[in-house]
Amino acid sequence: MARKTSSARPDTQLRSRKDRTTNRIEIPLSSKRRRYVPGSGPPLQRISILPPEDSTAYIVERILLPSLGHAADGKPLPKRMTYIIGWRDLPAARHLVPAMKILNYVSPRALEEWESNREVELAEDRRKQADEKDVGEKQGWPPAYIKTGSPTIKD
Repeated sequence: MARKTSSARPDTQLRSRKDRTTNRIEIPLSSKRRRYVPGSGPPLQRISILPPEDSTAYIVERILLPSLGHAADGKPLPKRMTYIIGWRDLPAARHLVPAMKILNYVSPRALEEWESNREVELAEDRRKQADEKDVGEKQGWPPAYIKTGSPTIKD
């Protein structure tokens, strides 16, 4: 079988615009929404009362900085509460953050955990101080204003 080879391009003629047919895509739109079928949507997220943890930052310490001076009326400005924060992925980095902007850096969960741990520590310290005070009273320690020593005997 011999192949027919032609070096010339086959004759191509352009069709006139009048002969072209227009293509149409029809999309039927319903005028009424479909009724909701219970359970047909995506599964719901698990309910959690924990706030999200979306940052690697954590709180190192809370400090009070001195006031910046005096207000216009001459009264001293209040002390400024700030947090020292660090990052788990940058262990050497530390940053001072004003208390009003702390949630821009740490997650709500980290702040809540730090505050609750601090309250537990303070409660333990108060309990220890109360126990020490009770033990001191039980041992019969004299009050601080009474001098101890040998009493003087008057004749």
